[in-house]
Amino acid sequence: MDSLAGLNALIDQWDTEDDQRRIGSRARTVGEYFAIEQPLPDEPFPIGRVTTRASTVARRSACG
Repeated sequence: MDSLAGLNALIDQWDTEDDQRRIGSRARTVGEYFAIEQPLPDEPFPIGRVTTRASTVARRSACG
C-alpha cells in the first residue's frame, strides 16, 4: 500500500464486506448483530489489563 489513506480505504472495504458475512446458518449477518449491540456505553471502560511480575534472573520483565 502506498499511502495511509489507501490503507484506510482498504480497511473500510473489508469492514463493509464483513458486515454482510453470515456465520454458519445464523439468521442475521455480522453487521445486523453489531447493530443490535449498539450503542456502546458513554462512560470509559477498561479494555486491557496491566500486570507486573518480579524476576530473579532478569533486570527487566514484561508480561501481558
